[in-house]
Amino acid sequence: MADSSDPPEAPNVDDDVICSSWSEGCDNNNNDSADGQAPIAIDQPVLTEASNPPAVQQPQPQTIVVVSGLPAVSPAQVAPINVSPTVYAASPPVENCKEVTRADAAVAKRHLMVTSCTSRDRETDSYAWRSIWKTSRTEMGEFGVGIQLYFDFLLYLGVVLLVMAFMATPLLHKAAQGDLAGVGANVMVRTSIGNIGECGKFGELCTDVTYVPYRRLNPGSDVLLRERTPLYGGLDATAMVVLLSFALVFYAIHIKRVVRQQDEDNITPSDFSVHVMGLPRRLGTTPEEHHQYVARLKEHFERLIEDMPAEDGERDPDQPIVCEVALARDYGGAVRNFLGQGKLYVRKHEMAAQVTALYAEGKTKKARKLEK
Repeated sequence: MADSSDPPEAPNVDDDVICSSWSEGCDNNNNDSADGQAPIAIDQPVLTEASNPPAVQQPQPQTIVVVSGLPAVSPAQVAPINVSPTVYAASPPVENCKEVTRADAAVAKRHLMVTSCTSRDRETDSYAWRSIWKTSRTEMGEFGVGIQLYFDFLLYLGVVLLVMAFMATPLLHKAAQGDLAGVGANVMVRTSIGNIGECGKFGELCTDVTYVPYRRLNPGSDVLLRERTPLYGGLDATAMVVLLSFALVFYAIHIKRVVRQQDEDNITPSDFSVHVMGLPRRLGTTPEEHHQYVARLKEHFERLIEDMPAEDGERDPDQPIVCEVALARDYGGAVRNFLGQGKLYVRKHEMAAQVTALYAEGKTKKARKLEK
């Protein structure tokens, strides 16, 4: 909904004496038109003998205001956009037809800054790009709690994986020192638990299966591998517990805490919304009545609110009582079934094309088998 004054109507102008801002006729170097007169810019009013002089009307400044009913207290909200009347109304003659282009560019640049990840200076009503290095995750949460949770997950998961890497380092080091896999093993095999322990480069120390459980931890050591197995297994189990604990805490505690904190710090449409459940599946007995479900529901809520006493003075009559009503309909899987029928329809035509190709190639037996 926009609250703005109507732009003044441009005077009636003959089509053959107007050039647009992007046409070649607006260039001052091209001074000759079809009738020997200089071309005229589109934002310059032109009067011909067939046109009547327009009434003098001063262009009024225009302000585009999105009526959302929300107080502008959140840093993520924006101020009204003041648009120069030059963009919409006829203006005095300009040089080289560049005034409209500059006004459009200014409006476009401000719209870009307003709708981007910027910070607003309320004193100067200006916007500045946020720093890549100094913007915190909490500040990014102003543009959506999911953005903050995404970067929180990346940070905490990186820390957890780093801790797990430290826990796996002792086992990785001892596995690389072993020779159970033999001299022909690649790097992946030599750094796995299948290479841990001493058996000799050619397996000469492990001549019997009974020796394998009692092999030494690494060449030149008197410590048996079985004496260190509980330690390495415990480190691996601890790493798994750390990962699962992180997933549980992040899902059950951190997400709820961040969502609750962001809801308290920022003003969003959800703060002015009501979730209503248990509505009837259909409205009325005819399709025409059911198609008016949204309008009837909006009227119902408006009557309820009008009957309630106003807390802070009288309501503004220009503001809607209920801005919007959105219905989440249950079609009983109709959309999914429709998409499934579409896939079957495509498959049917593909098989028909295959049968036609087989008949053309003379493969009658395969074609008849495919038809069945």
